[in-house]
Amino acid sequence: KETGDVLHVFEHPENGLHPDLQRDLGERLASLSAERHVVVETHSEHLIEGARRKLVKDDRKNDFLACCLGRIRGRDGKPGIASREVTLDSHGFLDGPCLSFD
Repeated sequence: KETGDVLHVFEHPENGLHPDLQRDLGERLASLSAERHVVVETHSEHLIEGARRKLVKDDRKNDFLACCLGRIRGRDGKPGIASREVTLDSHGFLDGPCLSFD
């Protein structure tokens, strides 16, 4: 990518958008990521789905990486944080759920 050390970070860009527009935004951010380093913080499954579809369409499945964080309670009842790396499988689907909060 020809942007040197530039990193584009978007925090909850889906806020206030209709789900269809969130999907469109996900596709646009995925397109942007072909030329630039992009990090998106989101809670929107619609935005993620749009990005996923665009990456699959452009045969860039390996460009997708999500790190999901969540608050959990351990067996001792103390709060903690868990994370899981999520990628796209060979068919372009998420390789599993982000986290299970049992």
